[in-house]
Amino acid sequence: MKDLNSNPLVSIITPCYNADKFIAETIESVLSQTYQNWEMLICDDCSTDNSVEIIQAYADKDSRIKLFKTPHNTGTPAEPRNISLNNAKGYSVAFLDADDQWLPNKLQTEIDLMLQGNYDIVFSNYEKISWDGKRDNRVIVAPKTIIYSDMLKTCALPCLTTMIKRDVVGDIRFKTMPKEDYAFWLKVFRQGVTAYNTNTLQGLYRLTPNSRSSNKFKLISAQWNVLRDEEGLNFFYALYCLFVFLVKGYIKYLK
Repeated sequence: MKDLNSNPLVSIITPCYNADKFIAETIESVLSQTYQNWEMLICDDCSTDNSVEIIQAYADKDSRIKLFKTPHNTGTPAEPRNISLNNAKGYSVAFLDADDQWLPNKLQTEIDLMLQGNYDIVFSNYEKISWDGKRDNRVIVAPKTIIYSDMLKTCALPCLTTMIKRDVVGDIRFKTMPKEDYAFWLKVFRQGVTAYNTNTLQGLYRLTPNSRSSNKFKLISAQWNVLRDEEGLNFFYALYCLFVFLVKGYIKYLK
């Protein structure tokens, strides 16, 4: 077990593509953390706006911020996340997309819980905010604990607020596919780990008008493919899991 008085490094994984409207706010939310032993690995996917210039300006001022680039545009967060994971040196890993934000106590709250319980994965609740950053108390309260069977029915784990030990990630990487984050987490949970909620609000999730999840038919199809092709569930159990996913997704959408 890790020494409770230690101050382990946290590697923050941030994929970026054309996020010049938000990336500064995202970085500032990391700089504002009460827990300061972190490295932020931002991988840009060949942005055509000013994202790289903004990130580089921060990296020039703070060596904890590190900029990486894909050799060509991949069109998904998978490869940018993988590049950052391959370069991560932390005891634990946290994920933060280029248009989202953390509240100031996020890292401290989660690293404390991880160390005190010797947990492999910890996470927190989050709040949906509008495209222009307005908050309206649309808080999503995640389950207190999550295991593999829970994940099969719905992706209740908020990537935005999740922290995981790097040795638990191991060689698991994101695949270039629809719902790559969901497939990634299922591989992690397949190892028999349990995730624990801090039961606090720690993240702000920005709702984007052109998000990949806006096409509901493609979302359902991608969910089905992960359950059947990636996880190998039989037809009827996969159908049951998909039904639960749709019901819980609709409830979450109403929030």
